[in-house]
Amino acid sequence: MKKDKITTKDTGRCYTFLVRLEHTKIGGKVGIGGDKTLADLHLAIQELFDWDDDHLYSFFMDNKYWGKGETYSTLGNEEDFLPSPPEGKAHEKRLSSLALKAGDKFKYIFDYGDEWRCQIKFVGIREGEDQKYTIIEKHGTPPPQYPDNDE
Repeated sequence: MKKDKITTKDTGRCYTFLVRLEHTKIGGKVGIGGDKTLADLHLAIQELFDWDDDHLYSFFMDNKYWGKGETYSTLGNEEDFLPSPPEGKAHEKRLSSLALKAGDKFKYIFDYGDEWRCQIKFVGIREGEDQKYTIIEKHGTPPPQYPDNDE
């Protein structure tokens, strides 16, 4: 699969997403340039939750965890875990090529062992802003990535 090309319509646009840790009110809002990729959105989520970027991850565009729909994943052996081969690599899929509409939802899993699950909702596009990513707001305190099992 070829990497999506950047066009002039991709620059100067900020895509805004609400990200929530599944079954909690913990999360926040991130903004990211339209010319950036799902891998960049992954990095924004890592910062939002204060996680170390040391595990595999996937975006499930059909809004179903481990679904057989359109899936974009990290560089690794995620094919061993997914029910069907991923549509492509997250670092190759530009946000602007997803044809998202305000209100669209999709899922994200980080760390296939612990399965940190997130619901992502596309809020919309702000014109005139071009950035890698930014944390716009945070809600709640994320749990530790590696909880102490003795407690």
